[in-house]
Amino acid sequence: MKRQIDPPIKTHVFWSAVIVLSLVAIRAIPCALAQTPTPTATASASPTATECPRPTPGSCVSYEAESVPPNILTGSAFVLDCPTCSGGFKVGYVGNNSGTLQFNIGNVVPGRSSVTICYLNGDPVRYALLSVNGNQGMPLTFPSTGSFQTVGSIQTTVVLNTGCNTLEFYNPIVGSWTPDFDRIQFNCPTSCVTSYLGNLSTRSFVQTGDDVLIGGFIVQGTQPKKVILRAIGPELSQRGVPNAMADPTLELHDHNGALIASNNNWQTTIIGGIITSNQVSDIQNSGHAPVDTSESAIIANLPPDSYTAIVRGVNNTTGIALVEVYDLSPSLDPILANISTRGLVETGDDVMIGGFIVQGTQPKNVIIRAIGPDLSQYGVPNRLADPTLELHNGDGALIGSNDNWQQTIIGGIITSNQVQDIQNSGHAPGNANESAIIANLSPGNYTATVRGMNNTTGVALVEVYDLQ
Repeated sequence: MKRQIDPPIKTHVFWSAVIVLSLVAIRAIPCALAQTPTPTATASASPTATECPRPTPGSCVSYEAESVPPNILTGSAFVLDCPTCSGGFKVGYVGNNSGTLQFNIGNVVPGRSSVTICYLNGDPVRYALLSVNGNQGMPLTFPSTGSFQTVGSIQTTVVLNTGCNTLEFYNPIVGSWTPDFDRIQFNCPTSCVTSYLGNLSTRSFVQTGDDVLIGGFIVQGTQPKKVILRAIGPELSQRGVPNAMADPTLELHDHNGALIASNNNWQTTIIGGIITSNQVSDIQNSGHAPVDTSESAIIANLPPDSYTAIVRGVNNTTGIALVEVYDLSPSLDPILANISTRGLVETGDDVMIGGFIVQGTQPKNVIIRAIGPDLSQYGVPNRLADPTLELHNGDGALIGSNDNWQQTIIGGIITSNQVQDIQNSGHAPGNANESAIIANLSPGNYTATVRGMNNTTGVALVEVYDLQ
C-alpha cells in the first residue's frame, strides 16, 4: 500500500488558522487564476429516489464511505481494507487537489442537521473542506485518532434539503490529505463506537509471588466509568470447579502501580485511597454482590486511564479464583477498551479462561491474544513457552483457535488468512510461538481459553483488544 505523505504540520493555533483559511481561499479562487486549480467535477446524472432513500425523521441512519454507488469517488480516492471500521472498509487518499469523496443521502425534513463524521487519522492533525449540495466548502479540523486503524469522530452542522443531498469531502492543497473516512451518521450516538466490551472475568489457578492473578483494563473516553471489581473463590465450588480458593483478597492499582483500593471480604469495607465510605449497600444494590462472604468486591468510579486488579489468597493460600470487572455505567463514553489477565496456566481445570461480553447493537472487531515468551521483557519468571488459544461463544461452542499467530487455523468464524490483519492491527505478538485471533463478534458472551502446547505449564497473559 502506498504511503500517504503530508507536509509538516505545526500544531500552533496560528498555523492551523493559516491552513484552514488557505483551504477556503483556494476553493474560492476561479480555476483560471488558482495556481493549483480544483479539478472540474465530472457531470453525472442526479441521484434518483432509489439511490438516496429517505429515512424516517429522527431515526439513526449511517452511511458507509465505501458504498459506491451511491457514493462517488474521484481522483486518487479509493476504498481500502479496514478491519477496525464498521463495514470492514474505509475510503482513503482524499485530498491532494485530486481525490474527493461524495456521499449521496436522502432527507425528509429540511433544515439544520447534526452529522457525526467517523474517520481515522494517524497524523497530529488533518484538514478537509465539506461542501453540501455544491455550496462553498466549510473547513473542518480532524485531530489525531492515534493511528490509521483507530476510528474517531467529530460533529458538525449541515443544512439539508428535502430529497437527495450531496456531502463532498476534499482538500485542494497539493500535498495535503484529508483523514481516511469510515462513515457519516445522523441521529446516532455521538461516538462512532456502536458496541463495546462490557465485562471482564478470568479464571485461573492462583499461587503466590509472581503467580498471583492479575487483571488489567483500560477506561477510555472523556468521562469516569463506574465499575465493580470482584475476587471470587468459594462460589466456584458450587459450579463444580475443584480446588477453589477459600478466601481471595482484592487490590486495585492505578497505572503507576499505586494501590488505590483493597478489600478482603466484601461485607467489610476497607476505607482508604479512592474508597471513602462504606460500600456494602452499594455492592448489594449493584446486582453483583458476591455469594460468599469470604469473597471480595470494590466499587470504583474511575477516570479514563489504565488499571490493574490483583487477586491473592489470604495468608498465601492457593486455589482457583476468578477476577471480574463489571461495567455499572454502560455507555459509549467511556468504555472498557482493552482487558487482559496474567496468571499461572496449568492443565485440566487449571488452564486460564478469560470471559468477556460484547454489548451494544453492532458487531465488535477485536483481537484476542495468548502471550507467554514476550513476558520476558517484564522480568516475569516461569513463562509459558508455547501458549495456544481457543475462542468459544456463549453456548460453549468452539468458534476459533490458534497456535502460533503466523499460522492461521481456518475454521469456525475464521475463513481466511489473518496474518496480515494481525500485523496491521498494531497488536501482533512479539514472539512467533504466541497466539492471536481477530474476530468480528456479534453482541453476546465469549470465552477465551489459554493452554500450554502438549500440556506444558507456565505464566501467560490472555488479552482482548478493542480494534474500534
